Amino acid sequence: MRVCILTLGSRGDVQPYVALARGLDAAGHRTALCAAPAFRPFIESHGVEFASFDTGDPQALLRSAEGQAVFRSTRNPFALFQGLCRLLEPVLEKGYAEACRATEGADALLAAPGALPIAHALHERRDVPFAAAFLQPNHPTREFGSWLFPELPAWLPFLGSLRRASYHATWHVLYRLIRDANDAARRRVLDLGPGANPFAAMLRARWPTLYGFSSAVVPRPADWGPELALTGYWFLDRTRDWAPPRELEQFLAAGPPPICVGFGSMPSVDPEQTTELFTRALARAGQRGILLTGWGGLAHARLPETVLAVDSAPHDWLFPRVAAVVHHGGAGTTAAALRAGAPALVIPFIADQPFWGQRLNALGAGLPPMSRRQLEPEPLAAALRALVENPAYRARAAQIADALAREDGVARAVAALPF
Repeated sequence: MRVCILTLGSRGDVQPYVALARGLDAAGHRTALCAAPAFRPFIESHGVEFASFDTGDPQALLRSAEGQAVFRSTRNPFALFQGLCRLLEPVLEKGYAEACRATEGADALLAAPGALPIAHALHERRDVPFAAAFLQPNHPTREFGSWLFPELPAWLPFLGSLRRASYHATWHVLYRLIRDANDAARRRVLDLGPGANPFAAMLRARWPTLYGFSSAVVPRPADWGPELALTGYWFLDRTRDWAPPRELEQFLAAGPPPICVGFGSMPSVDPEQTTELFTRALARAGQRGILLTGWGGLAHARLPETVLAVDSAPHDWLFPRVAAVVHHGGAGTTAAALRAGAPALVIPFIADQPFWGQRLNALGAGLPPMSRRQLEPEPLAAALRALVENPAYRARAAQIADALAREDGVARAVAALPF
């Protein structure tokens, strides 16, 4: 079949779908990954066909004055999503038009969460089969609440019902933020009337859904239906021609394993200050460190000999070589640290990141998530010491790594496709 995968967002919202596309191609399908043009070189370097699904350069968007203002103005997750949706509204219609062109002739669609409204509209217009492909839990369950809300205390009455209701509330709120712009794009590009909330439609119609995470990390809820396939992670390893920079190899060889700190695509209002904070905390903890500067969460500042800053490095190469990982809690980074058997501390910014931080702690593979508002050198240093010096965290992470090594999430996902 000709399969098109639609995804929006940062590198973490693209990389697992590259792995999935490679698996589909290996099974004899013809797969195109529809994503922002900024990711074209990365996608094609792994031998996957790229198709433009342009809703703006996500890195430029987050680094813009408007994007920085959104992250600077509030730590309220609802207000933060509202601000991000305002940034996307002007380009949503362009995204619809690009998706129409990119998916012309497709026999089936796979949609990431951010692309679900567009995939639903294409299904309405063309009657093309599609399935959801998610990286975090999005279906209601009594066993844990939606990632948008803090976990409810166990003593609350009707706890299971409240947890299930939190998912309906999440998608009601998030869809309301884009409803007007989405309806306008549907009308202008596809000549469709106002759309239903696709997340509510997903639940009513029991759309088939692939979940790209492991039951060793999130056990399958007992109240999930058979249309939901928990496949395991969709890992994408580095390309064969990648080689580590000499300075990185030399730094790793010069002393004990360092702590790796990086926040992926998450921007920092003051990356220099954040870099100084972690440099001081590492010194107080008596630890060496590698800082992954990413999309601007950390800076290339003057650093002591015990700390090295690099733009990025493949997690499948770097994480097995470090003592621990401090990260933002993205689904992919969380999975990569567990795969490497590295204990972790999550400092979440947005979306599902607090959920993954709480999961790591509940599994015993990391500390409780630390709020950015708690970031001071001494508490952070104490957390870094505990993460490295308590052998229970690494032992538990190693157990989970063994379980992940026995899984082939991509193969399971391809086998579970309903088309």
